[in-house]
Amino acid sequence: MLFSYGPLQNLYTAARNLIKDADAGNAIDLVDLKVAIGELEMMVFERLEHAPLVAQARKEGGEQVQVDPNPLVAVAEDGVWVEAWVYVPKEG
Repeated sequence: MLFSYGPLQNLYTAARNLIKDADAGNAIDLVDLKVAIGELEMMVFERLEHAPLVAQARKEGGEQVQVDPNPLVAVAEDGVWVEAWVYVPKEG
């Protein structure tokens, strides 16, 4: 597995399978690719829907936590998890 986030891995796998089928001269099935693209669109929709909470994460994270411009978000029951970078200083 190349990607830890399911929708990205699904898109990669679907694209690789399309290339493999095309190279082998087989009929191309776009169902998996359509599903993978739908998952990515949902990921973008969730990020846009929860943009105020992503902004809050940026504000409250301080210097130790950095949030990318387009982070992954995972919807939870009472909020969202926001993908972020956490700075860990070297010891000694």
